Amino acid sequence: MISGCPGCGKSTLLTELGRRGYATIDEPGRPVVRKELESGVPALPGTGIEARLHSAFDLSLENLTRASAFDGWVYSIAA
Repeated sequence: MISGCPGCGKSTLLTELGRRGYATIDEPGRPVVRKELESGVPALPGTGIEARLHSAFDLSLENLTRASAFDGWVYSIAA
C-alpha cells in the first residue's frame, strides 16, 4: 500500500508504476466519486454517505479478487 498526505503524489506514483508494467489497483474512493459525477449524483462530502460506503466496499472486494490473480506485488493507495 502507498500512503501519504493529500496531494503528495500517491496517484501519480501509482500511475507511473502501472505505466512501467507493475500490477496496480486503484483505491475505491476515486472511482466511486467519478461514477457519481458521471451519473449526475451530487458527490459532495457528507452526502450519500451510506451508498458511497456500500459502493466503496463492493469495489474493494472486486479489487481483492483482482489482486489475488497477480503473482508477486500489487500496488495500491491506502485510502
